[in-house]
Formats: sequence, C-alpha cells, structure tokens
Amino acid sequence: MLTWISQVLGAMKPADAAQQLAAVRSFRCPCNNCTAVIRWLTTSNERSATLNRIGAPNVRHLEANLRQYARNVATSTVIRTSPQGIQITKTDAIWKAQLWAGNQAIGISAARAINTNESVLFAIFGERDYRAVLRALNVAYINTPLPNPAALGPAVAGRPSQATASGSNPGPSGAPATSAQPPTKRRRVEDDVQIIDLTSD
Repeated sequence: MLTWISQVLGAMKPADAAQQLAAVRSFRCPCNNCTAVIRWLTTSNERSATLNRIGAPNVRHLEANLRQYARNVATSTVIRTSPQGIQITKTDAIWKAQLWAGNQAIGISAARAINTNESVLFAIFGERDYRAVLRALNVAYINTPLPNPAALGPAVAGRPSQATASGSNPGPSGAPATSAQPPTKRRRVEDDVQIIDLTSD
C-alpha cells in the first residue's frame, strides 16, 4: 500500500485546481459542443480530446469560450481538416489534479478492501504507517473514526474527511485521447492524424 502511495498516488492535487474548474462550470453556453467540452473538462481525467470536423465557426466559438472561461485549464489546437476540428488539451496542473483525485478514490477503496474495521487497519499497518496512509490520502479515517482519534495526534485527529471521495466520471461519448506530453498553444494537425471524436456515439 505504501509503495503504491509513493509511486502512483503522488503528491496531493494543487489547491487552486478546484477553483479553476469551478470557473469552467460557471459557463452556461447551451450549445452541444460547449456542453460536451465543459462536461469533459470537469469530470474526466483524460488529458486531451477532439471534436472532429465541426466546422470553422464552431471551432472559433469554442476557442473564444475556452480563452474566456478556461484560460488556465486547457489549450486548443485547430485541426486543419475540411471542415475543421479542434483538439483540446488540459494543462499539466489540471490534468495531474484530476488524476490525483481518481487515485485517491482507488487508494481509499484498496484500504477498505483490506479491512472495513478501522481498529483492525490500525493494528495491521501500525501507528506510523497508518498515519502515513491517512496523510497521503488526505482523509481523517478510511471507514469510521477510531474510538479515540486524539490518540493519533494532531496530524490525523480533526482533519476534514474526504473518505467518500469518488473517482472520476467518464467524459463525453467517445473516449478522449490522452497524452503525456506538455500541451502546445497552437500547431498544425495534418489531415491523416488519428482523431477521436468527442461527439461520436
């Protein structure tokens, strides 16, 4: 468990990521393209997605709204097909924050799979490792509070619980493409590039 925490979970997500995503959620354009992109940006942990051949007017509309409401969340690239499409890539900070939230939920589920009794988990891990697990997952407890949580010290007792954190939801229909490379502001995408259509069934 501790190996998974150090190698997979990593550091806690940036605190400002939630605020940046909240700004995206405040956007209320009713068009299908904007609705799909907003849902994908705020609920999926995929790095990038494309809307294929939606046409230049729709591309320009999305670009303008992304600049206004998601400047710090994602960048866009025009796909030079006919009609045009658009590729949207999350910033590194936002993407890693969403990955962390999903991994947090996996870690909590894994700990619960070991045992659903908090006292048993404490006995299995030992005090030091038990505290390390809670601290890494940013929760006050895995299942239910121990009878005397104050005995664990201020590092655990009194911490707001996120034990009910949920995993990331799937994005809009059509699995978005992922990429480990830093996003580029603008680049030409050739006609033969493999495109995953965010709006396809």
